[in-house]
Amino acid sequence: ILTYLVEDYKTVNNIDDFLNYHLSSNQVRVYHPSDLLTIINKDTYIGNYEPSSLVMTTDIRRMKYATYLTSDAYDALIKMNQAISKKLGAELILYNGFIDANSISINMYDEFQLGNSIDISELGIKYDDFDSTEVFNWLQLHAYEYGFIFRFPKNKASYTDESSNAHILRYVGNENAKSIFDDNLCLEEFVEKSD
Repeated sequence: ILTYLVEDYKTVNNIDDFLNYHLSSNQVRVYHPSDLLTIINKDTYIGNYEPSSLVMTTDIRRMKYATYLTSDAYDALIKMNQAISKKLGAELILYNGFIDANSISINMYDEFQLGNSIDISELGIKYDDFDSTEVFNWLQLHAYEYGFIFRFPKNKASYTDESSNAHILRYVGNENAKSIFDDNLCLEEFVEKSD
């Protein structure tokens, strides 16, 4: 049996115990966080995961200069923002993208660590008023066409354990997003249905 020495000098006798050392008793380690359907919540843990395909967002207004997303999520966001500009004469502003593990406490969770979640609003609109805008209404009908879903939609808190949030979208790919939209599901329902 291999023995590993951990930071507080407790001895762990197998690799699974070592890998799960920082997990609270109800958490499960996510071994494939790059999967587009990965769910991160209070019951999951991804450690120091950082996506390999992160790119800096440069062609969209953002609150922080150095904001990163996975390349697929970024490309889809740019196309979606261009469509909003063309159809509505408006523009999105990116409040948040990837958050690295060092910004998250050890037993916490945050889907922004996956690099495919975005916190957005409409440029020039008060953040709290976003859900009453044409842009928000357009996103509800068209975000899936670009591979995005609303991560915490209305009336789904019993599945997500989070209250509704008009600002948080998640890139899950076009096919998954269309299925989620067509069936009026949240990510948790879709994953459960797919299993």
